[in-house]
Amino acid sequence: MGNPSDLVGGVFFLTSSLSEYVTGQNLLIDGGFTIGD
Repeated sequence: MGNPSDLVGGVFFLTSSLSEYVTGQNLLIDGGFTIGD
């Protein structure tokens, strides 16, 4: 189970001007669970 602190980087990125041109993407924050897929 993840902690809220695990989401901070993704939330910061999506709410900053760095993600100005990001559209229609899924940002998976799963602790690396999907690396094996």
